Amino acid sequence: MLKRLLGILFCLFSCQVFALTYKNISKNTHTKILYDEGMLLYYAYSYSQAEQNFRMALQFDPSCGPCYLGLAMAKKQQAIELGKSFANLGINEINNAKILIKNKQSFYYAVTIALEKAFSLKEKEDLNSLQKNYIEALKILYGNFQNDPEWNSESLALLVDAIYYYPISSSDNFHCNQQNNENLKKEAVELMQKSFLNRKFKLHPGILHTYIHMQESDINDSHVLMAAKLLPTFHNNYLAHFAHMPNHVYWHRGMYQEAIQANINAIKLDENYFKKNGIGLSSYYYEYHYLHSQHFLTFLGYLTNNFDLALKNAQEIKAKMDLNRMQDIPDYRDIYLTLEHTVLARFEKWDELIKLKKPDGLGNFGNLFYNYTQALAHINQKNEKEYLSYFNEINSIQVSKKIEDDLKNLVLINLNASKMVQNNISFSEIEKYFLENNIKKIEDKYLKNNPPFWYFPSAVLLGKYAEKIKDTNSEEKYKNLFYQLYPNSNFIKLNKKS
Repeated sequence: MLKRLLGILFCLFSCQVFALTYKNISKNTHTKILYDEGMLLYYAYSYSQAEQNFRMALQFDPSCGPCYLGLAMAKKQQAIELGKSFANLGINEINNAKILIKNKQSFYYAVTIALEKAFSLKEKEDLNSLQKNYIEALKILYGNFQNDPEWNSESLALLVDAIYYYPISSSDNFHCNQQNNENLKKEAVELMQKSFLNRKFKLHPGILHTYIHMQESDINDSHVLMAAKLLPTFHNNYLAHFAHMPNHVYWHRGMYQEAIQANINAIKLDENYFKKNGIGLSSYYYEYHYLHSQHFLTFLGYLTNNFDLALKNAQEIKAKMDLNRMQDIPDYRDIYLTLEHTVLARFEKWDELIKLKKPDGLGNFGNLFYNYTQALAHINQKNEKEYLSYFNEINSIQVSKKIEDDLKNLVLINLNASKMVQNNISFSEIEKYFLENNIKKIEDKYLKNNPPFWYFPSAVLLGKYAEKIKDTNSEEKYKNLFYQLYPNSNFIKLNKKS
């Protein structure tokens, strides 16, 4: 197997296989180029630009049936990312494709029939039912084309991409934190692994991209490390998300400098893309993907104990984001707006934090973060009156979603524990308090995001308190729990026993 993996690496870097090309799209050269780029953009999650590409391709050749397929897929995925219904978005495009694709035995027509299952004339059709129908149709498609060297990789890329987005994310999920159906995920991972070892399958960025998302946290998977090294070679000097994705693998493995560099590379590519008037500059892509790389740099600044890196990127995100565009992703808007507060709190910059203005227009998520960080600052400054004011403000917030309720519980538990530390309550009592309030179960939801936006794991509080009272066994226990979460982090140091 290793020989096969090394062979893939050698072939890719020596043969320069960096693009997707599709046959029989159109006799018009412009249409063909725009379609090829559109599909590459689609697999890079740059759906706004992909949609524009397919529309431009149709201007050059209005009879391009596959271009209508690409258009339907791009519109569907944009709706999914923004938490909107895609139920009837692609009906017209599907009908046009069925008319324009003359060869009813072709791959493109087979994709049309499969994609048709993802849409309905009913605007309020259940999205998970539609996505499941689409997946089942793509399984048939893959079964029919898995032995065709021209289409086996493409049919697999479409299938695993659809599986990754099932079930459709609820409001309790965040960017890059898709909760997959485990049975379908297992099936998809096995199919992708087999494709990596089968010479009849071409390397496909869609497969590499999905594989990283599904397996990034498995630090023993050699395939995912391979995918992280290969995917950036498809970036074509403008697909920043392909350059960013290795970061997802690296941070889980404690390879923080490599993760930082991956995000820096992605940011440079995006900024070059914006200079060329890429549509991503004026769409939600800007906040959802471009600033996502800076969000990761903020998180990585925390893990590497690099305050300047964390603060710089948190401040830049707040300065760059467009609040109007982020109305469709309000929880992420709140995270961005309060990220500077989070960084100052995590690095215990209490004076600066207290002086920092509260951002306007915060929703529940933002108000929870803002009031939590302010309350924490006043605990540490021993300002009891101000602390109680922010604590009571948190209690008064009327939450409406499970994820808000969990965050509210999390911040209240942590504030109570911080007060216990201030009052020199016994270590065992604080430990017991966390256990009785199921802290691990609540934290798990927030420590596995991409990136995690909760910077205050209980293991840090307990580890640092144990260090303060010279309980070396407890210090070692909880700091090692932190290292299990974030290998090689130097945010906290474990004092070696003498």
